[in-house]
Amino acid sequence: MDIKLHKPSIDNEEIKEVNRVLKSGILTSSNFDGGERVKKLENSIKKYVGIKHAIALNSGTSSLYSALLSLDLKKHDEVMLPSFTFISTWEAVVNSGLKPILIDINRTDYTVDISDIKNKINSRTKAIIPVHLYGNPVNMNELLEITDKNNIQIIEDASQSLGSRYNNKHTGTLGNIGIFSFSATKIITSGEGGIVVTNDNELANKIKLIRNHGFDKKNNVIIKGANYKMPEIEAAIGFIQLKKIEKLIQIRKKNADILNKLINNKNIVKPHEGKENRNNWYLYTINVKIKRDYLLEQLKKSEIEARVYYNPPIHKYSIYKNKSQYNVESKVNLPNTEWASEHVLTLPIHPELKYEELEYIANIVNSCDY
Repeated sequence: MDIKLHKPSIDNEEIKEVNRVLKSGILTSSNFDGGERVKKLENSIKKYVGIKHAIALNSGTSSLYSALLSLDLKKHDEVMLPSFTFISTWEAVVNSGLKPILIDINRTDYTVDISDIKNKINSRTKAIIPVHLYGNPVNMNELLEITDKNNIQIIEDASQSLGSRYNNKHTGTLGNIGIFSFSATKIITSGEGGIVVTNDNELANKIKLIRNHGFDKKNNVIIKGANYKMPEIEAAIGFIQLKKIEKLIQIRKKNADILNKLINNKNIVKPHEGKENRNNWYLYTINVKIKRDYLLEQLKKSEIEARVYYNPPIHKYSIYKNKSQYNVESKVNLPNTEWASEHVLTLPIHPELKYEELEYIANIVNSCDY
């Protein structure tokens, strides 16, 4: 067997839609409100997550960066974010001229540790980027209580959690602004691409300006921007994919349930879904109590692609050592983050897997001799 960790669920419907775009000859649009297919995707996202504005961009990273720029934060204002996430979250903060303050995670679902946020908040803290990691929703009620009290803005990094819900509300819609990613490995994909969502009219208008070089509707450049427009082909794929998202989530959940039932290794802590939350099961991530790297090697030998998300965490990358250039903290104490980087392991549960393949994965995990 050759079992991949990620595999996009693409069929003839997406292919036909791409062909329609190619035949139209309109591959992108510099219109303030985007091209025809970009607008269709944005309207679908608005309806799906229940929000006033959705603005499509060419990547999740540019979406994060644009979201930060739209908040008009001042240089060296502090922005909290977890170290246990993909590097793009940190890059967006640094590239915005802001000071990243790394926060720890909890050991249950690997999302931000609320107590660490409370300990690190000060008068310079202007924003927090909670990451709904692996599809697990952050404890937003407690976080909102903190931010409301301290006049701190929330940019939800929901790159991995489209379709996940916290107390029956979609992730990405609970803060001031949220972002989703449509990169090739995500729960739905447009190849690359991202979406910014918000209920704030002013922020939405700024994002539209930023994504197209700062041009307004009168073709006048009024703020600093860049070329972050989503191409029509990406939007066309994303629109078709979004129609399938609930079915894809159901299959992922079914696959996660199968692995939870079949895996019985005493050294494995399996993931679970909170009673009041809904996980989109973007990643099925186990906690391996001992010899995680040994299990990873056995899976590879068995032609099962598994991966550690994330090792190293952000504060362990070589780039983080250049503290003066990137205005980062001189000392970082993140014990749960470092523990997680040594114990987590993500297994395949994508919708294209067959039962026999899931059974094979579980058998390899169960057979590992510790």
